[in-house]
Amino acid sequence: MALQLGLLHEALKAAGAGDDLARRASEEVAEYENRLVALDQAIGRLRAYADQQFTQTRAELSALRAYVDQQFAQARAELSALRAFIDHRFNLLSWMVGVNSALVLAVFVKLFVH
Repeated sequence: MALQLGLLHEALKAAGAGDDLARRASEEVAEYENRLVALDQAIGRLRAYADQQFTQTRAELSALRAYVDQQFAQARAELSALRAFIDHRFNLLSWMVGVNSALVLAVFVKLFVH
């Protein structure tokens, strides 16, 4: 015998429906209720799965962001070191041009003054 709702069965009988009709109607309503409960449980499982996936995705994105931040910090440090190297080379080049200009000036003075 299928599950039926007793109070609905009694109410239908009291309303004048036959016993067989009241029983079938209450069984049909009970089946719909069972289906609604099953749907509610499935929605609950789906929500739990979605929450789990969102949590996992957030964790992965957090790890990815930390990795990207680390890579940017490393790139900044390398660029800073490169800038210091270029500044040093530019300073050396400036001194070399200055010394060369002074020597050329000294040669011209020596040539044209005498």
